[in-house]
Amino acid sequence: MGLDQTAAPEVLGLEARVRTAKLTPAQRQIARLLLEKSEHFMFLSAADVAAEAGVSQPSVSRLARALDYGSYGEMMVAVRERVQVGHGARPPADEAGNRYQKAIDDEVALLHNLRRSLAEGQAIERAGQLLNSADIVMVVGLRISASLAQNFAYRLGRIRPNVRLSITDGSQVYDDLALAADAPTKALLVFAMPRYPRELVRLMRYAKKRGYSVVVVTDNHASEFAGLADEALIAEINWGLTFGTHTAATVISALLAEEVGGLRPELMRRRLGDLDEVASEMDHYLTD
Repeated sequence: MGLDQTAAPEVLGLEARVRTAKLTPAQRQIARLLLEKSEHFMFLSAADVAAEAGVSQPSVSRLARALDYGSYGEMMVAVRERVQVGHGARPPADEAGNRYQKAIDDEVALLHNLRRSLAEGQAIERAGQLLNSADIVMVVGLRISASLAQNFAYRLGRIRPNVRLSITDGSQVYDDLALAADAPTKALLVFAMPRYPRELVRLMRYAKKRGYSVVVVTDNHASEFAGLADEALIAEINWGLTFGTHTAATVISALLAEEVGGLRPELMRRRLGDLDEVASEMDHYLTD
């Protein structure tokens, strides 16, 4: 996995490396123990750390490599340095917040980064134009990205016609792409958040071959998906949690749906009005 190469690993401390590295969920659990109980673990052997974390010793060694340390010993030097530097310099608990509040603070920081990146708004506008101009829009998300794809397809399907969703691995998604390829213009929106399914690369190449315009929402400009897409929207992940978070991706999804709807406002108003009439007639929703 390794660190995000846009960072400078040689100057990053242990906590910063953990937050920027693409770790597996198992590796992130080990890293969390090292961060939260640094004093306890700082002189333990790799075998002892593995035993307490409930993982194999090779898993601990792989974590050191994933964090760009030359060895397990080098990683533990960083653990000890963190203890030496951190104690006495740490703000009071009520000021720093607990681990839940810290995770939210990290999320807020990512949203500030997203806000800065959208200062011009051109990427969202270009992606919106691609989706708006297509006769058919395919939305794809596999594994952990499936819920993002479902959410976006639900929104988009209410404001424009011919939106199709595929969240299953295997041959069916190729069938869906092939059947929709008969449309004069077609677009594919892919949600590609780590860990990246290998199948997505082949799928995007296939879509390009069949004439699709491709938009991707992913976490890193350096990812292979960004290079394959006509337009890439970057949604950073908070790696302080085991599986990361998709708050930025959810915000981008909502903004993109809003952009598409704004390009054909009369159609959007008519469709939403029709849905309101159905909801009222069928009494779909609870009232306050």
